[in-house]
Amino acid sequence: MHERELHSARQIVNALGTINAVAALTGVRVKAVYHWLYVSQFPSHTYCTMQVELVRLGYWARPHLWKMTGFAAPRRRRSPKA
Repeated sequence: MHERELHSARQIVNALGTINAVAALTGVRVKAVYHWLYVSQFPSHTYCTMQVELVRLGYWARPHLWKMTGFAAPRRRRSPKA
């Protein structure tokens, strides 16, 4: 089982260090990382690189945060009506 699961793009960037660190890790400009935070998802081509680093640091995040087809965000459970 994974140690700590991350649930948002912001949490992932924070876990990886800084916006600059994520830009260096993924080989993009800092402006691109800001855009990813704005849309709250990462491009699919960054999935493997970022997941490997997250796991190395003791984290994990679900694939739906990487704009990949076939992976939906987990549904929130409704509270049972009383």
